[in-house]
Amino acid sequence: CTLRIIGLSPNVEEAMAEINFKLHANEQVQDHVMVDSLLREELLSNSGAAIKGFQNSVSQVISGDGEVSVAPSVLLQFEKNESPRNSASKSKLVIKASRTNIERAKSLVTKKIAHLETMILVVNIDAEMIPIVIGKGGSTMRELRQEGQGALIETTPENTIKIYSTDEGTRNTIECKIYEIIARNQVGYVEIDKNTIGILLGEPGKEVRETCKELGCDINVSKDDTKVVIRGTVEKIEESSEVIKEFLAKNHVDGMSFDPEDEPVLRMGGKDSILSTVAKEYGVINNLRRERNTLQIRGEADKVKAAIKDVQTFLNGGEGNIVVKFKVPGEALGGVIGKGGSNIAKLETEFDGVRIHIAREGHVVSIRGPEENVKKCRSKMLTDIATTRVIDSIDGLSDEKFNELSNSDFMRRTSRFTNASITLSENSIRIRGISGDVRDAKASINEHLTGTYRAFIDLEGSQTERVKNASERDSSHFDRIKATAGAVI
Repeated sequence: CTLRIIGLSPNVEEAMAEINFKLHANEQVQDHVMVDSLLREELLSNSGAAIKGFQNSVSQVISGDGEVSVAPSVLLQFEKNESPRNSASKSKLVIKASRTNIERAKSLVTKKIAHLETMILVVNIDAEMIPIVIGKGGSTMRELRQEGQGALIETTPENTIKIYSTDEGTRNTIECKIYEIIARNQVGYVEIDKNTIGILLGEPGKEVRETCKELGCDINVSKDDTKVVIRGTVEKIEESSEVIKEFLAKNHVDGMSFDPEDEPVLRMGGKDSILSTVAKEYGVINNLRRERNTLQIRGEADKVKAAIKDVQTFLNGGEGNIVVKFKVPGEALGGVIGKGGSNIAKLETEFDGVRIHIAREGHVVSIRGPEENVKKCRSKMLTDIATTRVIDSIDGLSDEKFNELSNSDFMRRTSRFTNASITLSENSIRIRGISGDVRDAKASINEHLTGTYRAFIDLEGSQTERVKNASERDSSHFDRIKATAGAVI
């Protein structure tokens, strides 16, 4: 719209100046104050009823007539936050008023906000306690708000909890509740070995966990699997720590690996097996994990260590004990074992402290025990094997080979040379005699049939190492044998 002023020139100019002054004085301008986010929440509660009442009270003071016109002389509104609310950034409360009233309006708003901020109680706590005060899904925080009958509570990135209420008693009550929660959730630690975690959290540790629960403590394991974390009061944490330490001292876990072929050896002998022996002697508990070829032993640390040493000595020798292994020809195996294992049992009785095991695959005999008795036992077994009468055969003879052998004295010469009884049938050759003779006869016949002689010599582990080391140092040994005899070793 347009305002026209008509009159004498001096009067018009004076009127214009007065009008411009009025327009400038009543021009709508704005300023702001920063408000704590907790107060923002309070002022905007109930659809903004609090901020509207605040706005009206400031307008009344500005107006000076005790009433607010249809259009309040002061407008208050929060600037929209661009980021999620958090107490690290305060909210901007925008004040709109005439140029004449803006300073007074800001002074009134600042004073009111300062008064409201005196009703905010700040509680400083450790960072690790923040989740405890919040509770699972915010459950503990909701309980605190219900306790405070509408009080506002929030956590901050600065590890504080802020409480707003117009009632001082309510603020103090919530503060006490928070400190009670913190007191009940103090944290203590007990170092734990990773191998023992499953024992503590599994069935063996059930009684310990229940005892800690009765004391009012919760226990779990730290993320890096190095400590037991105990939550409760300081006094109860100390009691629970002692219970856990005592349990861990009696349930130290250590382990060892073994060759798959030695797994039956560990259980050999039933109640007199090496596992049963160390369990009784040291009061430890054994856990044989076949799928991993490992043995776990649980008990007091020094006794676990001693038990593992005994098992390793049993398996590998040492401290006056040795282990020898050799292969038994398949045809002699039955004679070595005896009916129902009678021959093995007889040898173990004859040679004190000796344990004998024959692997199901490969026919490898392992003898363990005191060095002298093991050597005697081995000598006896080798003698028995050498004198065991066995039967072997070569099958699948062609008609051509059958006729060739039938029309020559090769079979008779081989039998006389090896002392084995050899019988020729239509498509097979049957060989009978002591183990070594039968093996030599079979090798000679196969050489005659195929043109290649194949045989083997049994070696102990130590002998194998010596032969292997000698050949690695100087491969010419086997080369000379090949050059001289035409044999490949």
